[in-house]
Amino acid sequence: GRELKAAGVRFDSMHGPKQTGRLLSDDDPEKRKQAVELIRESIDVAHELGISVLTTHLWDQNSTDPKLERNLDSLYELKDYAADRGVSISVEFIPHTQGGGYVPTAEYLYHNLDPAFSFTLDLEFAAWNDDMGEMMKFADRISNVHIRDYNGSPVDENGRRFYCLPGLGGTDFAFAFQGLKENGYSGFFTLEARHYSTKDVNDSLALLHEAMK
Repeated sequence: GRELKAAGVRFDSMHGPKQTGRLLSDDDPEKRKQAVELIRESIDVAHELGISVLTTHLWDQNSTDPKLERNLDSLYELKDYAADRGVSISVEFIPHTQGGGYVPTAEYLYHNLDPAFSFTLDLEFAAWNDDMGEMMKFADRISNVHIRDYNGSPVDENGRRFYCLPGLGGTDFAFAFQGLKENGYSGFFTLEARHYSTKDVNDSLALLHEAMK
């Protein structure tokens, strides 16, 4: 990252370690402290690279209880630390097995998260839960949108996590982008699906630019 910055590459957002959600949801207070330190270290990296938005996971989507209220308190320990370094922490909306669906968890955070923090919307998760339209109402608090397609399954034929390239699934990107715009979205878009060639990246960008018209 330092080498790329020195070469003139600009970074707008970054994703912190995903294990913070699992650690924060653990009953062991030492693991929760570890999660806070991981986020603190990520804030330092973001500050060094001139990154303004740090996306983080606040709960474990596979746990029996996301413990949202407790985990918010842990996050708030870093409120001043992040602000002093010019870094905005963005909590990613991710599904939760015991949360009654994608939208109820998002609604809880929308109404209870300190205004100093924002949200990250993942379009694959929204399409996965058929909640794309519902998620647009949170646009004024969203600071980052992760872009992946969804082809009907989050895993491949071998059961491994699979990130679908734009255009290879059924996500209506034009609908998503228009809905975000109409609801006041003004944040970043992050192409998160794994690409294996410059051509793949350019093809995805061309498709997405067309959908944004």
